[in-house]
Amino acid sequence: MLKREEIQIRDPFILTDTNEMKYYLYGTTDKNAWEGKATGFDVYVSLDLENWEGPFPAFRPEADFWADQNYWAPEVYRYEGKYYMFASFKADNRCRGTQILVSEHPLGPFIPHSDGPITPSDWECLDGTLYVDDLGIPWMVFCHEWLQVQDGEMCAVQLMKDFKSVIGAPVILFHASEASWVCGFARSAASTEKNNFVTDGPFLYRAENGELLMLWSSHGADGYAIGIARSATGQITGPWLHDDEPLFAKDGGHGMLFTTFDGTFMLTIHRPNRTPDERTVFLPIIEENGTLKIKREYKNPIVLQRADPWIYKHTDGYYYFTASVPAFDCIELRRAATIQGLESAIPTIIWRKHAAGKMSSLIWAPEIHFIDGKWYIHFAAGGSDENLDEVWDHRMYVLENESVNPIEGAWVEKGQLQTNWESVALDATTFEHQGVRYLVWAQKDPEIEGNSNLYIAEMSNPWTIKGKQILLTKPEYPWEIVGYWVNEGPAVLKKNGQIFISYSASATDSNYCMGLLTALDTSDLLDPKSWIKSPEPVFKSNDEAGQYGPGHNCFTISEDGSEDIMIYHSRSYKEIIGDPLFDPNRHARAQKLDWNEDGTPNFGIPVADR
Repeated sequence: MLKREEIQIRDPFILTDTNEMKYYLYGTTDKNAWEGKATGFDVYVSLDLENWEGPFPAFRPEADFWADQNYWAPEVYRYEGKYYMFASFKADNRCRGTQILVSEHPLGPFIPHSDGPITPSDWECLDGTLYVDDLGIPWMVFCHEWLQVQDGEMCAVQLMKDFKSVIGAPVILFHASEASWVCGFARSAASTEKNNFVTDGPFLYRAENGELLMLWSSHGADGYAIGIARSATGQITGPWLHDDEPLFAKDGGHGMLFTTFDGTFMLTIHRPNRTPDERTVFLPIIEENGTLKIKREYKNPIVLQRADPWIYKHTDGYYYFTASVPAFDCIELRRAATIQGLESAIPTIIWRKHAAGKMSSLIWAPEIHFIDGKWYIHFAAGGSDENLDEVWDHRMYVLENESVNPIEGAWVEKGQLQTNWESVALDATTFEHQGVRYLVWAQKDPEIEGNSNLYIAEMSNPWTIKGKQILLTKPEYPWEIVGYWVNEGPAVLKKNGQIFISYSASATDSNYCMGLLTALDTSDLLDPKSWIKSPEPVFKSNDEAGQYGPGHNCFTISEDGSEDIMIYHSRSYKEIIGDPLFDPNRHARAQKLDWNEDGTPNFGIPVADR
């Protein structure tokens, strides 16, 4: 059994079998689909879209099959009692084209049905998809490649009822450049003319309001993306009009739509758009009057019993997740292509506490960062070399990993992150601004009443501060001093010409809540006067939602990069027996972060579990 994140696949396509209540996942499954001899197509089978059996060989070519390269984008449809696969193939001295295969069962084996490609023999074509119109007439929509025509074409051709050949010549539905969100690119590094435009991955959908929509992919401002075209007449021949903004904008595409067995309308894509990292991603979709939007609500909790959650979204498209584990004895790391996928991602323990002395107890709040080509984890640990019975004397420490994938390779201890004085220090976070790297953390000052304040300092490297540490905030308002006088858990967000630092205050029971510091991004961040402190908590317990003690948050972005997402922990009950620190049920949660008209974040209230 494989987890979804373990399956390398491009151009994913889901066939739902309502009789067996199974999902079949097809796609481009060769490890290197771009060059070398092709193998075939595999299929995976699941009951829940997360755990998959397989791979099973859906198609393997016979020795006399015409194509041996670029086996791409298989789509499987049940039509009049049989299963038909539309897939793209290529051979030397022959144009790429879409051929139709057939099988009696979704697992295959699929065998050739049409006599070779049904796309024009002198056209470079790919990504054929089936559409059956309101009169029951089958069509194939496909792409005429930019490699041959420069401005990629989306085309349609009518199929014979038996799917063995076509009727008439293809018609051009639109060119890629007609969509305002599509960006051209140069054909080679030596060229400066960005006049090539891609058409990829069409998928037809009749909306609830009767509109005929086409999902298709190309390159947008933020990489591979999915747009929506609409037929003005509701017919396959169009004319086709394009939505101004893509449905999915950042480094993911070749989408299709299906409905899960529990009724969720789902978009399937691959992301990132880079081999060998591409994975299937499922995104819930909201449909309103012909408009499709990605649903930004998460099923909370996203990870059970993980306090102080931290998510870093890397350039490889993965979300990397760290948090305090209930035993406080190790640091674990997991990753997933989606925030929701972190729940089922397999955690890897990458570091364990020392047996005695420093770093031997109460491992708290690990944060993973990627800085100057290396991975770093900042965390707090208790323990003392001088007093082996001491477990609460926390200091901050740093780990380093040079591997491309931080779950692999060795994590090296860089030692204690020294501050200007020795006292309890924890919850380090780091950010860069205008070429300067900063550290923000919580520390006790023996001269100031309370348990911890927030400080900022410049860094000379990821494990060393330089110069004087500057006090940003200390507990002073009534909501910051319930149970303990605490300011801790800072998280930094840069947006709208401002820099925001959220933080947490008071004891870790239902009184735990979040405050906010704000500075202009042009100000001196080491000047305390640059920072404005909100007099009221910006995020706190809510009886109606049944969420208590929300805090120790971080910020990330949605899968397509269009929304800011806040990650935090909270409990679903108020009454706690004993020390709340050792109650394990602080669960990691996610929700969309909204914005006020003045450019400041609107945290809202904690969302209820569902």
